[in-house]
Amino acid sequence: MNKIRYKTIDEKSKTITDGLGLPIDRGVRELVVLLNYNNISTTQSCWGHKNRGSSYPWVDIHQEHLGELLIIISNLDIETEEISNTIRILPKTKNLIEGRKTFNKLKKKLKNMYEKIN
Repeated sequence: MNKIRYKTIDEKSKTITDGLGLPIDRGVRELVVLLNYNNISTTQSCWGHKNRGSSYPWVDIHQEHLGELLIIISNLDIETEEISNTIRILPKTKNLIEGRKTFNKLKKKLKNMYEKIN
């Protein structure tokens, strides 16, 4: 892994906020960084909530990156959903804890891929 490039993307991710001024959710931020490190641009994300919004994590990517992502998620319990000109990736289970476990597996897979390449 190119540590300088990763650190640059990671530092930038700490400054990104949503329309309410809230930063990227802590639990999903590393996944967003890893996807961006692999040139899979993200547009929105959420780590999921117990009492409001989605009860599972999700990440939106630009549609043109779907092919690259499908190869990566092929053996994980993750599905995709087209939303306008973006693709939402989300766990097949809509349970908060299980969904987060699935996304943690995706983070681990991405980390392992990068370590083998670099």
